[in-house]
Amino acid sequence: MLRNNNPRRHGFVTRYGVAVLATAVGLLVRLLMTPEWGITLPFITLYPAIAFSAWFGGFGPGVLATGLGAFVVEYFWPAHFGGTSTAGDVLALALFGGVGVFVSSITRALQQARVRAERDSQELRWAREEADRANHAKDEFLAVVAHELKQPLSAMFPAVALVRRHIGSESNGQAERILGLLDRQIAHLQRIVNDLLEASRVVRGQVTLQTRAVDAMQVMRDAVEVVRPRADEKGQRVVLDLPDTPAVVSGDPVRLQQVFLNVLSNATVYTPAEGDVHVSADVGEREVVFRVRDSGEGIAADDLARIFDLFARAGGRREGGFGIGLAVARGLVELHGGTIQAFSEGPGRGSEFRITLPVRERAANALRQSA
Repeated sequence: MLRNNNPRRHGFVTRYGVAVLATAVGLLVRLLMTPEWGITLPFITLYPAIAFSAWFGGFGPGVLATGLGAFVVEYFWPAHFGGTSTAGDVLALALFGGVGVFVSSITRALQQARVRAERDSQELRWAREEADRANHAKDEFLAVVAHELKQPLSAMFPAVALVRRHIGSESNGQAERILGLLDRQIAHLQRIVNDLLEASRVVRGQVTLQTRAVDAMQVMRDAVEVVRPRADEKGQRVVLDLPDTPAVVSGDPVRLQQVFLNVLSNATVYTPAEGDVHVSADVGEREVVFRVRDSGEGIAADDLARIFDLFARAGGRREGGFGIGLAVARGLVELHGGTIQAFSEGPGRGSEFRITLPVRERAANALRQSA
């Protein structure tokens, strides 16, 4: 028991011992400066001693330094080293005591604030590390599940084809409908698994770009033509308003088209029949900005911040997949050194996605040379 109390006693003695020592040094310095300063400013060298005592030991040592300094000055050197005490002397002593207590209180508050800040910072680091571990575990689980599902799904297509061959001419309309349903559902599951695999590769940084000088404007035109049939089926109007100026970037054309397709598909999914999807672009000296604006459901303000997170789905949306496409798009855009942003005035007001890619003169020169 005594051994456990020793460190506390040692800390107590040290803190208050330092206060006494600092006060003694302050008084000694003031005594040595008497020939130059006379009897004026008797407490001036004690203020640093109080501040140091409070900083080192806390409120108690600071108050001790204040009281000890006032006692020594007033009783060992009455009336500031000579003479009779006056009202001004009493006021100076009271002011010194008030300032000493105030400095000690402020120092204690600062120390407590620092301790709280350090504790909060540590808790924040722990929370961030825990979140990183959870994200890593999620990514690993995602990759494992997608990989394990891909193998049996790959075997289902030939199995259905084998059943269809065995049935042959004996198959009736009902059997063919069932087999067709199996084909479509297996293909749908395979697309989901492929999206999961792609998302896991992107978030884990396992995607390697095959970069070259490419006209991103043409890549967007090609992507629009891919989604146009789906938009036509829903009666949607896709307006393409791209300038003739090429937007030459150093990028992977396959991955860039994947980004544009994901954003365009998102626009067609959440835009109702007879709605509009408008695609435009601005080309500058340093960057090109693509805009995909729709007249669809829109996005609530609370959802805008997380719309690009994996598995995030704005509001109560139940249509359009698992919230993978936009997360993949953001990862691929960032690999190209660009940014992607979402804007919306709210539910029912449509939304706009902006994709910004850097235009590189080196890439532009290479494209002109190859033309």
